[in-house]
Amino acid sequence: GSHGDQREAPVLPEAKLPVPGAVLFGEWQIDARTGVAQVGVAPADDAQAGDAQIGDARIDDAQAVELVGLPPALAHDLSVRVRRPGDRMRPLGLGGSKTLQDLFIDRKIPKRQRATHPLICIGGGEEILWIPGVAIAEACGPRPSGAAAWLTARRVAAPTIRTR
Repeated sequence: GSHGDQREAPVLPEAKLPVPGAVLFGEWQIDARTGVAQVGVAPADDAQAGDAQIGDARIDDAQAVELVGLPPALAHDLSVRVRRPGDRMRPLGLGGSKTLQDLFIDRKIPKRQRATHPLICIGGGEEILWIPGVAIAEACGPRPSGAAAWLTARRVAAPTIRTR
């Protein structure tokens, strides 16, 4: 049998993200927690967060932890998937939609990582809510309080190629 095109990164199957719960997706771990985040947690688009305290879970991996609060309406039916042709999302603060391709380029995500970069979605993968390190959807909004669930993303395996 043919192994297909070697240049393509293996495409990961869509994974359900239970709330609360966690999913290992390629080199990423996505966690969903319920409960109140302590004040002083940096929002995800300001990824300078050092320690974040979420409920009783402590996160102190300053490497690549982002924190996103979801309002009650969005805190269910979550899944993690890779990009599909023609994917778009409405990033917070943009006032319109943008293709994933453009978002990845804007954030300088290396080409080889784009095929396996996690997209956190709702509604059976239909609507993209969050792309760790890239963009948060308008629907999530900046929510230091009133969130029903808190999502974090952390790279658990180093990218294959390090850039200096």
